[in-house]
Amino acid sequence: MMFSKLNKIDIRIPAIGISLLLSVWCIYIDPVINNDGFLYILIADTVQEGNYSNAFNIYRWPFYSFMIAGLSSFAGFSAELTAYIFNALLIIVLILSYLSIVKLLGGDHRVLIVAVIVILLFPGINRYRSFINRDFGYLAFYMLGLFYFFRHLVKPAWYFPVLWTAALVVAALFRIEAVVLLISLPFIYWFVLVDSKARRAMVSALYGLVLVGIFLIFAWWFAGGYLNNANYSGVEGAFDIAKRFIEGITASYSDRLDQMRVLLTQYSRNYAPVIVIAACINYYTF
Repeated sequence: MMFSKLNKIDIRIPAIGISLLLSVWCIYIDPVINNDGFLYILIADTVQEGNYSNAFNIYRWPFYSFMIAGLSSFAGFSAELTAYIFNALLIIVLILSYLSIVKLLGGDHRVLIVAVIVILLFPGINRYRSFINRDFGYLAFYMLGLFYFFRHLVKPAWYFPVLWTAALVVAALFRIEAVVLLISLPFIYWFVLVDSKARRAMVSALYGLVLVGIFLIFAWWFAGGYLNNANYSGVEGAFDIAKRFIEGITASYSDRLDQMRVLLTQYSRNYAPVIVIAACINYYTF
């Protein structure tokens, strides 16, 4: 009788409570702010003072600190306390998304219990619970995007692609590496999972426009650290920012290509582009 009642309990609910207790305990035994945490708090304080351009000067991808600053101003807490609370909530989103994927893919109650034990004892999470770290936001929305993708495969609906795209856009605002999955999932959906040619063409055109819009947003955000003192506005300004963004990526790729060619022998230098691209995909995906 007791076990039948336990089977009816959603295992994700106690997982939330245990995760919160673990976060509080880890912060209690290690209250010293990590080095990156000082930087994020500094940027958040800078944003709260209204010095947005200086925030981009300190760090070129300051979305995490912007979130801390906004939540701190809304709740009335210090930036440090807000960051700890924010991270604890992001870990919960990560855990819930992971467990929801396990359940969606056919995991029964026993499998979910094992999944809870695995995720709550996972060293890669617990080791950094006391850190002020943007990676939790990246991983949380990365996993949430995967959940919506798998949910769409099980029961297709027009809003699931919108949800997984939105989740991965937020993940990319925490860490740009999420763009790899953002591009990969629609590609898989277009060319592998969609049978109808007409539907595939329609979805391809739609997501082509979405990706262009997302690219321009990231171009502006990434270029903010360089252009905060310039007066750019209108369509010409947007295209100029996108141009500078592309030039920056091209220059970075060329530098790494030259470095790789120096290391390779005369027989393998022609394969340097393949090695650089494969290394980038491996680094940003795994």
